[in-house]
Amino acid sequence: MSDETKIIQKAALGSDTTQIGEQNNYYGMTAEEASNLAIKLFMDNFPRLQEEAKKIAKERAEELCKNIVDKLKKQGKTNFSEFSDPDIQYILNKSHQEYARFGTQTLHDLLSDLIVNRINYDNDYYMKILLDEAVEIVKSVVVKHFCNTYG
Repeated sequence: MSDETKIIQKAALGSDTTQIGEQNNYYGMTAEEASNLAIKLFMDNFPRLQEEAKKIAKERAEELCKNIVDKLKKQGKTNFSEFSDPDIQYILNKSHQEYARFGTQTLHDLLSDLIVNRINYDNDYYMKILLDEAVEIVKSVVVKHFCNTYG
């Protein structure tokens, strides 16, 4: 014990003492190792995931647009000038974002109907506001909240 400090421990009669000089328990990775691994995993996969997500988002946007245009054609619409209106473009873009994120058939159907109605009610200020708001919240409303149209 030339370099070590000598520890003297005293205890009263009938008592127990325990001494641990140094105890290190390592289970798995350290926080820094976990963080580095998570960053590496992200950096290794991000370009691929970004391309994959971009592809899916584009497919869903095209699918939604085609459905909207088809529904408008079935109604006899031949002039699609509303699509150049910044307000329609905004709400159409919002629809694309929501459908690209969630991609459910129900959401697809609801959003396409809302956009078609939004285009049909373009001259009714109150309905424009209601339909715009509906597009904003439709992802968080379950189907049973919509009459019996989709149930």
